[in-house]
Amino acid sequence: MAKSATSDCPSCGNTISRKAFNCPSCGHPLRKAKRGLFGKLFKSLLILFNILMVLFFILWLGVATDGVNQMSDAKAAGTATGTGTVVSSILVLLVLGNVILGLPTLLTRPRKKDDKGRRACPRAFAGGNDAPTSGGAGELPPRSRADATPNQDLTMQQFNQMSFRFIAVDVETANEDPASICQIGLAGVPERGEIIQTGTLINPRADFDPYNTNIHGITAQHVRKAPTFDRALEHLRGVLERHTLIQHSHFDERAIGAACDANRMPRLLTTWRDSVKIARGAWPELREDGGHGLANLKAKLDLGGRHHDAEDDALAAAQVVLLAEQHTGKNFEDILTARKQAARDWAKPISMDGNPVGPLHGLTACFTGQISLTRRDAAKIAADAGIEIKAGVSKKVHILVVGDQDLTLLAGHEKSSKHRKAEDLIAEGHDIRIVGETEFLALVGKT
Repeated sequence: MAKSATSDCPSCGNTISRKAFNCPSCGHPLRKAKRGLFGKLFKSLLILFNILMVLFFILWLGVATDGVNQMSDAKAAGTATGTGTVVSSILVLLVLGNVILGLPTLLTRPRKKDDKGRRACPRAFAGGNDAPTSGGAGELPPRSRADATPNQDLTMQQFNQMSFRFIAVDVETANEDPASICQIGLAGVPERGEIIQTGTLINPRADFDPYNTNIHGITAQHVRKAPTFDRALEHLRGVLERHTLIQHSHFDERAIGAACDANRMPRLLTTWRDSVKIARGAWPELREDGGHGLANLKAKLDLGGRHHDAEDDALAAAQVVLLAEQHTGKNFEDILTARKQAARDWAKPISMDGNPVGPLHGLTACFTGQISLTRRDAAKIAADAGIEIKAGVSKKVHILVVGDQDLTLLAGHEKSSKHRKAEDLIAEGHDIRIVGETEFLALVGKT
């Protein structure tokens, strides 16, 4: 089966190249870099050289010790001097060998060519479009500014006195260091009334990487007179710690925590929620239609706004939560709770015999991850069509149905153990189809 050139980031849901080592949006590690042929050769030679040197030294030491034991005292004294010379020569040879072989080993180490070690912030500042308005996917509270004055301290002071159901947060960074925050955007959602926005540029007191600037448009000139992170947080800490904070992927929490550490400030004592997970709970079908990244959600939900602007992206994250609540009839905490329960249900293995007169009798399938159906319902649909359901992947499995994965259960991997095993079996020549929910439902005639 031919593989797509793209896939979804298991952390933020953005569509990314399968060749990427890290997600360019949230920084989630996707695959490990590997050494090339020469890199493996030099590394092997280096290891072999050191093993041989150790064996040679042990062998020589044994022979020399036996010889000294059979000599007179005078000869033994002379031999000891010669032994010191030999040991010195061995050490010199060992150092030279490690330098000669170690240097090319170091130069051929695996590197992440796609991002060269950089990780840009997921979203940020750019000029251009008008502010987003409600419409399209549902009725939303309109946008308003907390204050029209250019005095950002006053704006944040006013925002700090307000009360909300939750606050959506978005930050941008100047370089690959998550602590180098250069913009903060906030969107407060009150119990009733308008979404209230505020935000500010931040002087990160750090260099701007052209890679990041190319994404968000912020330069050192833009932040020259902006407040530093510690000064901004003085005004925002109170309101941020009083409310639940919404972030789109986990990067914003990590960046603010890193900036607190860098400025020797206490981290925020608050509760964070991820609007990616909320969106997955509300619109699971988007997993195979562009993913749950903020850019795709803006397009699918007709949110508008300037992508890569912290204030607009904070507003979009807040709107995603409100629309998810409207779409499901549940508040966002209940959506997340339902996802966790569904994930626990999906974690339970299930086996089921296929209908012997079903059109797909003779095929065997296995599930990994979570789709919109419960695992038992999905298994029942497949079994009715004649497919036998197995709890694990083996050479006898013909189809692996892949859904959303809970990253906390993957032990640092980007794919489940079933998914990885299926790919290994495919590489060995076994005929296994890896399909998503849409393809699975089409296969069993439910679309």
